[in-house]
Amino acid sequence: KRGGPSIMASSSASDGHVTVSVEPLVADGAHEVQQIMAAQDQLMQQQDQQLDGISRSLGTMKNLGLQIRGELDMQNSLLTDIDQGIDRTTGELRSARARMTKLLQRSKDCKWIIAILVLVGVVIFLLSWVFRDGA
Repeated sequence: KRGGPSIMASSSASDGHVTVSVEPLVADGAHEVQQIMAAQDQLMQQQDQQLDGISRSLGTMKNLGLQIRGELDMQNSLLTDIDQGIDRTTGELRSARARMTKLLQRSKDCKWIIAILVLVGVVIFLLSWVFRDGA
């Protein structure tokens, strides 16, 4: 079978001119179809290989994502435990501070009582000393 004309172009490096020739295209239709099919099969195989590579990459990314999620869940749990511990400790420190404040207040009151008792003792001693000497 004969097809349409084929255009062939060639150039001469020495003079820079382009020569164009027109030749009839002779091709066997079945052979040409087989070549096209073979090229399409090769292209599909390449695409399948590329898709397999993409699929493996996505699988790896999925696994990494799951590992990151697990790590984040564990870290979140640890942070929650730390937060609860800090809240407990803060409450205990407030309670201890309130007890210390009360204790300091009592010790101030106690200092005044001791000072008064000492002064009363001194007054009694002085009075007894004065009345002993005067009697």
